[in-house]
Amino acid sequence: MNSDFVPIGQASKILGVSIQTLRNWEKTGKLLPDFISVGRTRRYSRRRFLSIAGLTNSETKEDQKVTIAYARVSTNEQKEDLSQQIELLELFC
Repeated sequence: MNSDFVPIGQASKILGVSIQTLRNWEKTGKLLPDFISVGRTRRYSRRRFLSIAGLTNSETKEDQKVTIAYARVSTNEQKEDLSQQIELLELFC
């Protein structure tokens, strides 16, 4: 099996959608599997489904994740603490 073809579970992770969404796309014709085995295992062309998602082979939804950090203090007198929190969060992220 060529690595250019991936099963439905892997395709759903790369695209950032559920397996059911891929099945719904198949029903509507938006994304058809390149082949389905006798046991109904779907295989998708990596290049084709990434182009539908507007991605290249080198970037996936997982690569595009963003990290958000949150810092807060209760009073204005703790502004220095807030600066320290932000600094630590920036180092961590």
